[in-house]
Amino acid sequence: MSQESSIDTLSPGDKPAQPKRSLLKIIGISCLSITVCMFFAGAIFVFSGGLSGPHGNRNDYPSWSPNGNNDIYLMDADGLHITQLTKDLFASVYILQSAADVEPVWSPDGSHIAFTSGRDNTMMNYIDTNIYVMDADSSNIKQLTGVGHEDAGPDWAPNGKQIAYVSKDTFTSDDNLMENPTWNIYLINVDGSNEIQLTNDPANELEMAWSPDGTQLAFISDRNGHDFDIYVMNVDGSDVVKVTNDAGNEFGPAWSPDGSQIAFNSDHNGNVQLFVMNADGSDITQLTSDKSNSAYPAWSPDGSHIVFESDREDGNANIYIMNTDGSNIVRLTEK
Repeated sequence: MSQESSIDTLSPGDKPAQPKRSLLKIIGISCLSITVCMFFAGAIFVFSGGLSGPHGNRNDYPSWSPNGNNDIYLMDADGLHITQLTKDLFASVYILQSAADVEPVWSPDGSHIAFTSGRDNTMMNYIDTNIYVMDADSSNIKQLTGVGHEDAGPDWAPNGKQIAYVSKDTFTSDDNLMENPTWNIYLINVDGSNEIQLTNDPANELEMAWSPDGTQLAFISDRNGHDFDIYVMNVDGSDVVKVTNDAGNEFGPAWSPDGSQIAFNSDHNGNVQLFVMNADGSDITQLTSDKSNSAYPAWSPDGSHIVFESDREDGNANIYIMNTDGSNIVRLTEK
């Protein structure tokens, strides 16, 4: 049965006072805490597993890793044929925490996977994470971004030539930890060249998603001084438009394949549920409605299904698939 209902948008003056939500609670390290993508008609998912993530993160990675570390796995859309792609060989000897390989995203042609990791962090902590690219079989791992920053949330441009990601400075010029650093959005070529900063706001800009035609980026920001809302801008950082406005946090935007709609998460009712709206913010429809949390949608290439993360059955985060009207929800993972 479809779980559809509508919500009304509120003007800024209508927002009730409420405590600011933890940034890490909302988005994990950044944009897609388990980022689930589909690979051509074969619909092969890539995701990160293990429940012991970086300190302070939401534990919302499916618990596939037997050693408790976050690694990247591959599986078919029916939940079968699970293959581990990355493994931290030195995890057992790390003094603090092992390096986590998280936030995997497919290149448009399915030949590469970009992801976030602290594997080359000599301090063996999570102050310095970087963006990496590897072949689809996990070979030829290459680090794209440099040291001294916390980089996260990679997302491939539709043409496969650039990767958008978020970054914040971690150290001052005199090597002290920065106080209250904020996230901004960057672009980088897939070979690691030509890094460009798109936003430079005292607020946080996170969780960007490319429009299918590659001309726009949707992202979340708390620049309004209250909660996180979804914004859309051109890929050069111009013409920033706010497209959600209610008394809660909106996050995890995902464009439909035809670019006409954006699926997203909202916690305006208390727990996190999935919604869909037109790309201009109109016609918001609620897709899930229960007492659990459902988040981080990703559309199938034909636009007929949405995969997402939910703890609806046993309190553990698992991957589900449903029709785009919220009907026929099917669980794919069993951990």
